[in-house]
Amino acid sequence: MTVVGGKGSPGATTTALALAAGAGQPAYMMEADSFGGDLSYRCRWSGLPLAESPTVLTAATAIRHGTADDVLARYSHQFGEQLRVVPGHAAAEQAFTTDWGPLADGLVASRHPVFVDVGRVHSASPTLPLVASAEVIVAVLRADVSSVLRTLDQLERLVPELAGRRQSVPTLVPVLVAGSRHAATLVREVRTLMSGSRVAAAVREVGWIAYDEAGVNALYSGRRPGHGRFSSSAQSLVSQLVPPMEAVQRSDRARPRSKGSAHA
Repeated sequence: MTVVGGKGSPGATTTALALAAGAGQPAYMMEADSFGGDLSYRCRWSGLPLAESPTVLTAATAIRHGTADDVLARYSHQFGEQLRVVPGHAAAEQAFTTDWGPLADGLVASRHPVFVDVGRVHSASPTLPLVASAEVIVAVLRADVSSVLRTLDQLERLVPELAGRRQSVPTLVPVLVAGSRHAATLVREVRTLMSGSRVAAAVREVGWIAYDEAGVNALYSGRRPGHGRFSSSAQSLVSQLVPPMEAVQRSDRARPRSKGSAHA
């Protein structure tokens, strides 16, 4: 699963981390924002920041010579009982000198869900292979009209590019990050807007995660997910997304794969 953010949208990184933490099973969260990441600075495991390495670039190099499970286990950081994270690279320039295709191809073999934060992407983004290979693409929205319209415009240009790379329509789940008040109404309004857009065929559902600052702070401290609105809504959303991902992966693994195809 990849998580993308539009201009003016709230944290794709936080959303990806919350979904991975709420998976209820061993899972990985990978930061692959082409503009560079800050996960290693924000996460505090046992009160300490994560080590500077390994990073996603380490994994992208190692995947050429190892299995996804071995690489993810070896080049990730423990961040909870069932969660391991792979921080992003520090400088944007590094994204353009990395071949992301092998990593996108390799993630299909992971036995556990992998949630990849790619931040803002466009048709020329170097990390686009990670988006094109995803079983589910989560697009993070802020609960205001301008954010939704800007992200919709971005998606209407991005989805055809992804469909061409995949040779199939991608599965898109817009997710609102907002307070719980009026959430159901906002979700219905976004669903209606998406149904009349050029990405309607790609949209499977519109989700919601309740923003709660205390919950976000707990998430980045590596504490066990609680029962607050933030963690509960993330757990509810991921419970709807992970089983379909696994079903598609099982079906896909049962048939011969064409060269260059991948799912994450």
